Amino acid sequence: MQAPTPENCFYMSSSTMCIPYRLWPHQTLWGAAYADNIKRASFPEILQDDEALYNFLTELEEYGLLVLHDIPRKRGQIEILSEHVGFLKRTHYGNTFSVEQKIDANNLAYTFSTLNLHVDFPYITYVPGVQVLHCISQTTGEGGDNLLVDAFNAAYQLQKLHPHKFEVLTRVPVDFKDKGYEPKVNYEFHTRNQEPVIK
Repeated sequence: MQAPTPENCFYMSSSTMCIPYRLWPHQTLWGAAYADNIKRASFPEILQDDEALYNFLTELEEYGLLVLHDIPRKRGQIEILSEHVGFLKRTHYGNTFSVEQKIDANNLAYTFSTLNLHVDFPYITYVPGVQVLHCISQTTGEGGDNLLVDAFNAAYQLQKLHPHKFEVLTRVPVDFKDKGYEPKVNYEFHTRNQEPVIK
């Protein structure tokens, strides 16, 4: 058998022999105090500078939440970002979609209703790993705020405080469904996924 080298390390059991350091950063759990210290990155810098891109991706992996600034306030910027760092996950709403009020809304996101904390796309099996929100124009007046939470931290706290409830949420499957019509892509959909709330 050939000894593992960086070129042939495809198995987790041998990868530690090839890489003397951890490939991915540890994940840092956060709470409300993180709001004052959210990691930030410059959109133009991560497109032009590999070190800035590396720092952006490392901090995204560690914290799961970043704010990009200096993004032009026009459509198409998410596509530019995805071409540089990954790829878009197409859903029945298209590659990207605008969150704005619609008269015949097929989703709460398209209404004036308040959205409580939630996970997007639980009704599809292969959910996007990262969600990018780009505010092109903000309405004046009240509302429009985003509520964000570290779900890993919430699950960790639940496991500590209520282990039985945590165990139920990791074991009992729940039905998640979405049904409607998306005119942007001329697509009628009825999606369903069944899995535990925490996985």
